[in-house]
Amino acid sequence: MSRTPAGVPRAMRRLGTDLATWRRIRRLTVEELSQRSGVGVATITRLEGGQGAPLEHVMRVAAALGVGEVLATALTPRNVLARSTPVTSRNPPAPKSPPKA
Repeated sequence: MSRTPAGVPRAMRRLGTDLATWRRIRRLTVEELSQRSGVGVATITRLEGGQGAPLEHVMRVAAALGVGEVLATALTPRNVLARSTPVTSRNPPAPKSPPKA
């Protein structure tokens, strides 16, 4: 098995924290989210703790929280490429003055 890239655990923790935040914003308990998503309480707890879960479970939980489409859209190539393309300055550099004699 290959080694997990350094950014993956950090991303999993962030995703778990964000899903837990959405659950709280929606004023749902883990048990209520479990019923709405069809994902077990233990799986939701692991997911919120940044330990991961199968992609289907992540998407079911996100959909039950009303953010499934946002999560899927975040991975759309045009969105990812737009964020990773360097932003050019809106103000072009001033022309250089001619050298003084």
